[in-house]
Amino acid sequence: MFIENYKVKNRELILLLVIIFTGLFTGIITTYLLNNLDQWYLVLAFILSFLLLYKPIFGIITIIVLAPFGTFVVVDGLGTISRYLGILTLVSFSIRLLFAGNVKIIIPREIYWFGMFILFGFVSILWANSASTVITRSFTLIQLTILYIITYNLLSSNPKNYRYIYISILIVGVSISVFSLLILVRAQGINYFTRISVARDIDVNHLAAFLLIPFWISFYYFKDKSKIYIVPLLLISIAIIITQSRSALIVLMIVLLFYFILNKKSLKSILTFLLLSIFILWIVPDQYFYRFTSFISDKELILSAGGGRGYIWSFGWELFKSSPLYGTGLGNFIWIFRPPHSLFIQIISELGIIGLILFSIFLYKLFLSHRLVNDLELYIAISIFLMSLTVDIFYTHYFLLMLSLYSVKKKTKLSETS
Repeated sequence: MFIENYKVKNRELILLLVIIFTGLFTGIITTYLLNNLDQWYLVLAFILSFLLLYKPIFGIITIIVLAPFGTFVVVDGLGTISRYLGILTLVSFSIRLLFAGNVKIIIPREIYWFGMFILFGFVSILWANSASTVITRSFTLIQLTILYIITYNLLSSNPKNYRYIYISILIVGVSISVFSLLILVRAQGINYFTRISVARDIDVNHLAAFLLIPFWISFYYFKDKSKIYIVPLLLISIAIIITQSRSALIVLMIVLLFYFILNKKSLKSILTFLLLSIFILWIVPDQYFYRFTSFISDKELILSAGGGRGYIWSFGWELFKSSPLYGTGLGNFIWIFRPPHSLFIQIISELGIIGLILFSIFLYKLFLSHRLVNDLELYIAISIFLMSLTVDIFYTHYFLLMLSLYSVKKKTKLSETS
């Protein structure tokens, strides 16, 4: 019996009370020391951190739902709030292991290849332009791998955790969508270059990448649970459009086409989505399709991969040609130039052909070593992976966590059929 399934005992209640008291006490002391309401998130982080010690799955949920704000909320000395919560989740998980006693940790097969990818990345310290960048990025990837394994085990032991994760993401997705629409309504003027985000420091492409997750959740809930989920599906679809993220719109079209190919019998879902699309096209101002239509009609813009990305990617290609076998060092693309805006360009320029082969084997083991599992998790994982080809989300926590969700579902389906 795994760590999430045992009954609550008196020592658990005592532990919970101690954690709550410690968290609140720390929050009060922090508020007193800071004396600055602009840093309220530090108080929240401290209070939340002690509560998360009680159940590690809450740490995973919080990391995912805070994904759009990962670079917006930074804890001094610890980095982004996601990194802080990731470390805390690891501590929480370790504590649960001690309480549970004899527990078997399951490590999915594909993660061994990702581990080899990280190991090779760390070895690149021998030839990298910036050794400190290699160390920093290696530490980030190791933490993400640990969270991948923790998520895998928590979901394998208790499938109900899927529901907690999805409902939380859906609530945040709807909240972001409503807030974005309020910003749009309050905007004094709208032009062809207006791009709506929830805050100035939050990149619209990152926001759109996150919104793809609640989009698929609401789509599946509408299809399988209740027609009322057409409301969040509509809100989230509009929110994605008004970010004017071409990458998100293209990925959405590709993955929806893939869904319809695999689900030809879902005629009702197909017709519903077509009606939804017509409704969105009718109510959303034409300005919000300008970036997309101009990208399709302008040949020069297509060849430049959407403007600045073409220049960045050509620079990455030159870096790759300078060291095609083992690259310039993990994380060194951004140190040498700027964010690569492409997982593919990032890997081949930083770790060369060897790094690309290792990462490709990881993806093969995850998606293609057995039959594809035609379920919600597949479309979320594919959407997030495709977004990583044009948006810098490789080092974000929710990138690997979403892949982990598919890995668990794949294992569950294979167990059921065997």
